[in-house]
Amino acid sequence: MLKCYIVKDLLPGYVDGLLGEETTAEVEQHLKECDDCRSDYEKMKSPVQTPLPPTTDKEVDFLKKVRCKAWCIAVCLFVIGVLIGIAGIYIGETDDAPGAALIGILLMISLMVLGVRAAWRRR
Repeated sequence: MLKCYIVKDLLPGYVDGLLGEETTAEVEQHLKECDDCRSDYEKMKSPVQTPLPPTTDKEVDFLKKVRCKAWCIAVCLFVIGVLIGIAGIYIGETDDAPGAALIGILLMISLMVLGVRAAWRRR
């Protein structure tokens, strides 16, 4: 018969079903005869439930402020980018500088894509 310290070392593998047939039979035989090891087995077998710490209103308000501030910054940067894009298109057309117009168009398209992506994530 196995000794208690050996069975206690084997219990995690027994609970997970990782032991061989002979070892499993030996552990089961020991659990039938030993109350101490059986109680340890029952503790290991039962699921552990840890409660989540309660969330305070103060934490929620802080997170809302951070999210609101981030959105304000994103909108400001988007508007600035649109204005720079429009300026690039305008300068490119008036000065016959196709590079400035192309940069303005690419900036506008990329900002539109980022705006749609950010709006989609916010849902």
